[in-house]
Amino acid sequence: MPHAVTPPPADKIPRQRSPREGVEKFFETFNRIRSRPTWRQGDRPSPVLFISGPDDAIAEARKAIRRQCQGTPYADVPVRGQWPAGVAYKTLAAQLRAVSRQLAAEAPRGEARLRFPLLNQVLWLLDVSNPEDENAYKHEVRERKRQLSPNPGEGWSDFWGNVRAYAESILPPWLTLAAAVGLATGTELGTGAALLAVVSGVAAGALHLLWRSRAWAGQWVYRWFRRQPYGWGQPAETRRRGFMEFARSVMELRSLAESPSDGHPDDGGGSTERTGSQDSASPEEAIECLLVNAFLEDLRQGYERRIWKLWRRVTWARLTYPVLLTDGGDSRLVRLIERVREECGISDPLVVVAMARDDVLPRVPDRSRSSSAAPVRPERFGEAWDYSRRGFNRDRAIGSQRTLLVEIENEDGHFFENYLLPPPSPRRRPLLASKAIPAILIVALLIVPLGFIAVSAIRNCAPDIKRMKNGECIGITDGDYSFHDRLDTVTNEINENNAEIDESGQRSVTILYVGALSVPDSAAAGAHDLLADIHGELAGITLTQKRLIEDSKDGTRLLMRLLVVNAGAEHRFAKEAAAAILDRVQVDPSIVGVVGFNESRQEVHESIGILSQRALPMIGTAATYDDLGKFGDDYAPSFFPLAPPNSELAKRAVGWARQGFPEHGVRAATSPTVFADSTVSDLYGKHLGEQFVKLFGGPVRQVRYSGAASLEPEISRICVEATGPDLIFYAGRSSQFGTFVDLLSKSQCHGATILAGDAVTEYVDDNAVHLAQNKRIRLLYMPLASPASWETVPEMHHTDFGGRFEQLLQRLGLAGLDINRQPSATYAALAADATEALMRAAQAADRMQNVATQSSSFNDLDRGAVLFALERLPGFDGASGYVKLHGGADSHHALDRPILLATVEAGSGKQKIVAQCGRLYERQVVGAGC
Repeated sequence: MPHAVTPPPADKIPRQRSPREGVEKFFETFNRIRSRPTWRQGDRPSPVLFISGPDDAIAEARKAIRRQCQGTPYADVPVRGQWPAGVAYKTLAAQLRAVSRQLAAEAPRGEARLRFPLLNQVLWLLDVSNPEDENAYKHEVRERKRQLSPNPGEGWSDFWGNVRAYAESILPPWLTLAAAVGLATGTELGTGAALLAVVSGVAAGALHLLWRSRAWAGQWVYRWFRRQPYGWGQPAETRRRGFMEFARSVMELRSLAESPSDGHPDDGGGSTERTGSQDSASPEEAIECLLVNAFLEDLRQGYERRIWKLWRRVTWARLTYPVLLTDGGDSRLVRLIERVREECGISDPLVVVAMARDDVLPRVPDRSRSSSAAPVRPERFGEAWDYSRRGFNRDRAIGSQRTLLVEIENEDGHFFENYLLPPPSPRRRPLLASKAIPAILIVALLIVPLGFIAVSAIRNCAPDIKRMKNGECIGITDGDYSFHDRLDTVTNEINENNAEIDESGQRSVTILYVGALSVPDSAAAGAHDLLADIHGELAGITLTQKRLIEDSKDGTRLLMRLLVVNAGAEHRFAKEAAAAILDRVQVDPSIVGVVGFNESRQEVHESIGILSQRALPMIGTAATYDDLGKFGDDYAPSFFPLAPPNSELAKRAVGWARQGFPEHGVRAATSPTVFADSTVSDLYGKHLGEQFVKLFGGPVRQVRYSGAASLEPEISRICVEATGPDLIFYAGRSSQFGTFVDLLSKSQCHGATILAGDAVTEYVDDNAVHLAQNKRIRLLYMPLASPASWETVPEMHHTDFGGRFEQLLQRLGLAGLDINRQPSATYAALAADATEALMRAAQAADRMQNVATQSSSFNDLDRGAVLFALERLPGFDGASGYVKLHGGADSHHALDRPILLATVEAGSGKQKIVAQCGRLYERQVVGAGC
C-alpha cells in the first residue's frame, strides 16, 4: 500500500493561520476533494482522510462535516468497541447495509438516489438458507431473480422517485423503437397497427422500467459476479463461470466461515494486510472482500460516465462524491476498502473520512513501493512485467499516495462547532445532465408517432381505407368497417358470413362490390336517404352469400367471400377505388370479379376502363347509360351491364307517355317537358333526356339543370305560362328529386303528371308514404325491379327471394324501422342477380378447370376462365327478372330485361305496377304494346 503523506519540511511550512482560518481552509479543501471534476478533467482517485485529535474536538468536527454533507450522499457509521469474537463477516454485512441505506437517503432534488443491487444480492446470498438438495437450491436462487420488492429500507415514495429517474434512460430507447416500428407499420398496415406498435413499445418500456428500478440484480448485472475475483473459493484457472456456481461457492465459503474449527481475523486486522493472492484468502476474508467489492462496484456504476452511455443521465448529474464517515479507532472497514482497491486496481468515487482520538494511530497499511525489484530468471521475466504493469495501472487508478493525516486540537473544536457556512453550491450541471433533455426527447419520441397516427387517423379511416378531403372514407373492407351508420347491420352480417366461410375451410372465391357507400361530411341533413339503393344492394348480395353457405354443407359448391369497396358519394372517387381493387387483385388470387357500378357517371366509366385492362369480370347492377364501358367503337369485353340501356327506357317511356293511362288519371301527352340533369360528370340524365326528346318526335320543351338550386327558377317559369306541360319527364337523380317534387307541388302546376326514370327509385322507396299523400302531383316512375311486379305472375314462376328478403330484415332488426331506414328491395334484387350470375360463372369455370387438370383439389380460379363462362352463361330466372347476359341486339346488353312503370297508391304509399315490358321469367310472353 502507498505510504501516508508526510508534513512538509519546517522551512516550507506556511505562516500560521488562526484556528478559524484553519477550519475554513480545511472545509475549502474538503469540498474540493468531494466535488466531482468535469468529464473532460476526468474522475480523480479519492484519498483516505484520517482526522485525529481530542474526543470533544473530534465530535464537533464530525458534526460539522455532516452539516457540510447535507443534501449529498454521505454515511456516518461509528464503530464502537472491538469486533466480536464470532463470525466477523456478519458484523461487516450489517455495517455495509447501514452504510448503503444512508448513502441512498440523500440525493439532489429531483434526482435518483444511489442504489446497491450488487451489495443487496450478496447480502441475500449470505442470508438465504443453504438447502442440501441441489434442485431446491437452484429454485431458491431463480426465485430471487423474479423477486420484485423495493430496496430494503426504501419507502414507496422513494421507489417511485427512482422509477421516474430511471425512465429517463429506459424510455427513450423503447420509444425510439416504438416510433420506428409505428411509422413503418402505419405506412403498410394503417393507423390501427401503428397505434398498437406504439402502445406495445410504451408497455414494453414500462415493464423494463419497473424491472430495472427494482433493488435486485438482473441477469445482465449478474455477469459482474462472474468477472470479479472474490467469493469463488477455487483458483482462478479452475473456476466455473456461471452465476449458479458462484452462488454455490459463496454458500460453501459461508459454511466454512461459520464452522467452529476455523479461526477468525483478529482485531488487529493482520489477516487483512496480506499481499498474497485472493485465491489463498480465508473464507471470512473472501466473503468480506466480496461484500466490499460489491459495495464499491455499486458506487462505480452509480457514478459511471461514458460518452457511449449518454442515456445514463443520472450518473452525469451526480456532481458530488459520496462521503463515508467512520471511527478511525477501529479501521477494519477502511482497511478492507483499501485492500480491495489495491487488489482490483479500479477506482471508485467514495471519499473515506476516518476520525480517531489523538492517542489512536490510524491502522491502515503503510507500505511504500520501491522503484527497484529483485532480479528474476529469464523464464520469470514475463511474470515480473505483468506484476509491474498492474502496479502502474493501480497507481493511475487509485493513486500512489492514499492517506492524508489531519490533526486538530481542542481550540479547533470550538470553530468546528460554530462553522455554519452553508455547503457550497455544486458546479453547473453539464448539458448532458440537464433534466430537460430526456424530457424533451421522451415527449418528442411520443409526439412523432402519435402525431403520425393522428394525421393518419384523420387521413385514413382504417387499414386500406383513406379519408379524402371531403371527409369520406374510400377503400376496401371485408365487413369489419362500416362506411355509414345506416349500413352497420348489413355490413356486420357480411363480416360474420366472411368469418364463417374462413372458419369452415371450404372452397371459396372472392367478389368485390363497388358502390357509393358514404355521404360527404358537408352533406345536408337527410342525405342518408340517398343510401337506400346501396343498402338494398348490400342486402341482396348478403342473401346470395348466405344461401351459398346454407346450400354448400357438403363442400361441393364454391362459397363467396365479399369485399366491400366504397367509391364515395356519386362515385366521385371511383378511379381511386379501382386503383385499390387492382392493388388487392395483385395479392389476392381468389378474387374472380366485381359487381356494382349502379350509377352512370364519368368516374364509373373511367374506373371500368381501368379494371378492364386486367380483364377483370364486372357486372353492372343499375347503371343504364348505353355507352357505359364503351371505349372507342368497342365495349370492354369484361363488363356486363344487367340493367336495360337508356335507349330502351326512353323508348318505353315515350310509348307510355303517348298512350296515357286514363284509369290512373293520366291523359296522353302531346307537349311534354323534359327536365334533364346537365351535370358534366353525370352520363345518365343528359343521355336519357336526349333519347326521350329524339324518340317522342313532337313538340318537347327541354329544361337543363345542374343541381337542385337551379330547379326553382325553371319550374316557376314553366308553371306560370297559360298552357302548362301535360306531362313532365324527369331525367335526373334522386338527390334532386325531393326538391323537384316540393317545388312543383308549391307551383301553379297543380295536378301535374311526373314520369320519372329509374334513378328516382331510391328516393321513392324511402319517401313513398309522403309522395302518396301529395295530392298536387301524380307520379309514375320506372323501377328496374319491383316486388309488386310478381303479384300477377303464376306462382310456379316465382322465386323465393321475397321471402328470404323479409327474413333478412327480421333477423337484422330492420323490419320494424321506418321505411327510410330499410334497404330497397328493388336494388336488393338487382345485386342478388348480379352476384348469382358471377357465382354461376365461377362454378362453371371451376368445373372446367378441374376437368382440364384432372384434379379434385381446388386451386385458385383463372379469371379468364370466369370471363369465358360469363360470356356463355345460360339464362336463368332471377329475383329482378330474366337474366341473359350479352343477349341483347347489340351483343352487349342483357336480353329482354324487365322495364316497369309504377306508381304509389294514394294514402298507403304501396307500390303498384301500371305497365310492364320485357320478361320477368324466361317463358313470359312479352306484351303487345312492347
